[in-house]
Amino acid sequence: MSDEYLGEDQPARRTTPTWELELLISGATVFGLMQLPDPLNRALIVMMNGNEGPIVDLVRTVSIYLQFSLITLIITFVLHLLARAYWVAIVGMYSVYPQGIRWENKNTTGGPAYREFGKNEMGSMPDQIERADNRATKIFGLGFGMAMAMLIASAVVGLMILIMMIVQVSNGDMEVWNTAMWAVLGVLFLPFFTAYLVDFQFGEKLKEKGMDGWIKKIFQVYRKVGIGNGVNPVISLYTSNEGAQKTSIMMALVMIPLMFGVGIFTATRGSAIDNGAYDGLPKPQLGAELVVRPEYYSNSRGDEFSTTMVPFIEDSVVSTNFLRLFIPYQPNRFNEFLRKKCPDSLVRKLANQGKGLDCLSNYFAIQIDTQVTKHSLLSATDPETGQRGMVAMIDVRELSNGQHLLKVKVMPKDTESSEDKEPTFHKIPFWK
Repeated sequence: MSDEYLGEDQPARRTTPTWELELLISGATVFGLMQLPDPLNRALIVMMNGNEGPIVDLVRTVSIYLQFSLITLIITFVLHLLARAYWVAIVGMYSVYPQGIRWENKNTTGGPAYREFGKNEMGSMPDQIERADNRATKIFGLGFGMAMAMLIASAVVGLMILIMMIVQVSNGDMEVWNTAMWAVLGVLFLPFFTAYLVDFQFGEKLKEKGMDGWIKKIFQVYRKVGIGNGVNPVISLYTSNEGAQKTSIMMALVMIPLMFGVGIFTATRGSAIDNGAYDGLPKPQLGAELVVRPEYYSNSRGDEFSTTMVPFIEDSVVSTNFLRLFIPYQPNRFNEFLRKKCPDSLVRKLANQGKGLDCLSNYFAIQIDTQVTKHSLLSATDPETGQRGMVAMIDVRELSNGQHLLKVKVMPKDTESSEDKEPTFHKIPFWK
């Protein structure tokens, strides 16, 4: 882009100097980033499926932070590319028509009132170019700043996950360590919040008296680990120039819906979503006897449903003498159940002897059609996902040809609150 064709105001000289780098970064990364949300979500769900309750809660929290940052970057780069494309279009057209918009041309710009209104609202072309340029840079910088704002929180929660996983491997008391860790975290951050509140309420008076040195020292300590004012200069630049209230409203309008969307995206992965258009079909809800759900069959689970924690068989059509049922082991539910119903089964020696498997087998009450039969469970691993669980080999030689229904009792989220409720079942249709 040269300066000669842009007229007397020379808008190119007022162009943001980083526009080329902005385009390079957005163009080079946006398509790669678009491939990451699903693998990231899958990895996080695998972590949630394979750990106990306190770790699951932490992973769920950090998953929202990471997904928010990733999706924010994707949206930022896409919007930035569109905004820069608009800027390039204006600059390019202005180079072709350096005289600008010819408002006096009655054939193309309407009546006099319409022309006057348009001219006053639009302003000069150099001003239009500068506004479009600044808008693109703001989108790029502010979106990147919001995404980076989640990194410190993600790092803190990630450290907590690492500590809790060490405790889990060591067979420590997860609840005690979880409570202690949050208490320690509160103590570590207490000086920062205390200094912040004192500075906010009495900072000016303390500064006049020269008594604010201790506050600055506290802020300096936390600043070294990336906590405090000035850590995110992009957001600070925007806030200090546009106003804190405007920034807060704008960020709330962006972050709250995006956080909600990330939560929905995480919660609905691996489940059939009813958009309300299929009025003549049964709802694809858990336990519906008239629905063949792909997550119940190994050959149709695929990547989308592979992390769904439901029992599944190999195929909807059984052509062998035995039906192989795999029940994924979900630690944050199953361990709590065993702790309350069969506490001896959690003793390592007894667990190795199959005490836990027997307890779970009695609970699941596996049945075909209306007949409940006792099936031994063996510890197993799903070769497709590496998910640990249990296998039951069900003899189907005596079954008649045609449709049958396999039922496995659902493990409740809260064992105690579910004792008086009617149990629900996974219902898996199959044919022989």
